[in-house]
Amino acid sequence: MPQARPPQDNKKTLLLLTDTLSSRLFFGAGIVSKLIDELGDKLDIAATFPIDSALDYRQWISSDSGINVRSHETLRGDAKYSPKQQLHQFTDRLLSQFIGFFPLAVRMNVLYDFKINRMTRRNSNPFFNLSLGWPFPGSKKIFDWIYKWNFSENRFVDPAISAYLGKDYSTMIISNLQLPIAQNYAHVAHSLGIQLIGHIASWDHPVGKGVVYPYCAKYIVQNRFMKEALTRYHYIESSLIEETGWPQMDLFSSKGPPEEYKSLLASYNLNCDKPVVLIAGNTEKNSPYEIKFLERLIDWWESNGGQERFSIVFRPHPRDIFNPKRISLFKTTFNKPGIYLQKANYSDLNALKALLQNVSSVVTNAGTILLDSIVNGRPVVCVLYDEGAPGESEYAVNNVKGLHYKALMESGAMYLAYNFDEVIEGLAKSLERPEELANQRKAVCKEIVGEVAGGAGARVANSIISCIDNIA
Repeated sequence: MPQARPPQDNKKTLLLLTDTLSSRLFFGAGIVSKLIDELGDKLDIAATFPIDSALDYRQWISSDSGINVRSHETLRGDAKYSPKQQLHQFTDRLLSQFIGFFPLAVRMNVLYDFKINRMTRRNSNPFFNLSLGWPFPGSKKIFDWIYKWNFSENRFVDPAISAYLGKDYSTMIISNLQLPIAQNYAHVAHSLGIQLIGHIASWDHPVGKGVVYPYCAKYIVQNRFMKEALTRYHYIESSLIEETGWPQMDLFSSKGPPEEYKSLLASYNLNCDKPVVLIAGNTEKNSPYEIKFLERLIDWWESNGGQERFSIVFRPHPRDIFNPKRISLFKTTFNKPGIYLQKANYSDLNALKALLQNVSSVVTNAGTILLDSIVNGRPVVCVLYDEGAPGESEYAVNNVKGLHYKALMESGAMYLAYNFDEVIEGLAKSLERPEELANQRKAVCKEIVGEVAGGAGARVANSIISCIDNIA
């Protein structure tokens, strides 16, 4: 494939937002505003998901904000393809079902033992669906052949996207590089010689979320573990990778005033003088028995005087915003005095900050919220069993077996609960001896995240800008 050309003076930069999670990061950490300040009208923003209909993002993309985000559909316009192009597109889509992004991701997971314990045939999560890796999922020879096809000139180049990108842009920034649609755009951009800047969206992405697109001028990661994974498993040159720190941790770099926390609890109709336990949920795919655990915990709380000792705030996983049936179950479970059910959303960052800097304990299974809690010095009970599951179900414990969790799970910074009694024991220790694991929390935070001093979002923006020759 052709090498990317240097940016041209009359060309612009496109920021491509490819999913809700990375978009929240780019807006919430100030990366978008910094890019707008530096690039002005030389920056355009587009989203490959329906961001304009996501109420969660209205504060960032409303007419008052002055930020205009174009949709994938408007970029493509009223595209009409020739019979030859239609045949190429059909063939590419057909082959992708067997040797495309997700089949390649599954083979990579098997080859390098990424989350292999979570993989089953016909798994609803395509990253863990072993059926997509058939046949011989562990074959390095087949993996190499499929890899070459995925990033070859034989792939379909959408002429509508090609026409749009080729007319105006010399650089494209991708907020989450490891998605099929992101790599489709990357392929088109690279075929045009457009400079690519790829942002690796989260700490688990290099070790279980698909192959990283190999033709970027720069890759932006959050810590040294991610950088090492890109060089070791994705064969990305170290010189192309920049480690910026964790933009999502900028939020926690300064302590919020106590009045904000008390005001938040008052808005939740909770006693401001009583300890609060934050229960943070996982996705339904990762924690299908979460409701049963919550029901048992609330029953224990009601039956053992918990109402007198502490209040509860339940924070659903942000992706539950797309799962109204699950939210309805939560409402039934938590419709009790002394308990508050937050709305599932991506944008309530100030509320998240106030809670994680002040609650007495966090009960959760896995995810970034686990690390966020440790960074903020909260005592954490890590739930590692599936309440009410038949047989030897291991969803909860498998959620923390990825390589990126290794340092955290071996740190001794949390109370690990492999049954309900251990949850209650860990909760009691959190409330009675909050400083018991403080040193372990500080040590693992330093190892994984580094110093939380703010400025990581600005470093991401500056890293991007340094790749762009023409700044307005």
